[in-house]
Amino acid sequence: SLNGTGWGSVEGTRLVLYNLLNITAKYGDDHVKEVEELWGALCRWRKNIHITINFLIHIARVSSSSALLQHVKKIIVCFVRTQQIEIIEEVIDQLKSLDPIPVEADVVKQVPRYHLQVTEQATSSK
Repeated sequence: SLNGTGWGSVEGTRLVLYNLLNITAKYGDDHVKEVEELWGALCRWRKNIHITINFLIHIARVSSSSALLQHVKKIIVCFVRTQQIEIIEEVIDQLKSLDPIPVEADVVKQVPRYHLQVTEQATSSK
């Protein structure tokens, strides 16, 4: 059983999410149950659901990789199995509120593999 509030620093949260995404991409097909349990443990804390779904949606929006999109889909399915109604409501709420902000994803060699940044065009339009 995990203890705590499930809430940490922004940097720590990003590192955990990028690492879990990397683990899912690398080992998800061979260790389905274990990877599902990792993501399921993350969403046991309500505060993590919003942040994690937001992260996955942003990764999916900026990625042109169909393989990465398949991993995001698997992760959402893991969440739905754990907290069905809450996850579906959160995904719908976040998809409704998407802004057409141009975001670039730079692939980097070291973890966290992707670096998300808002482009100059988006910041000048606000």
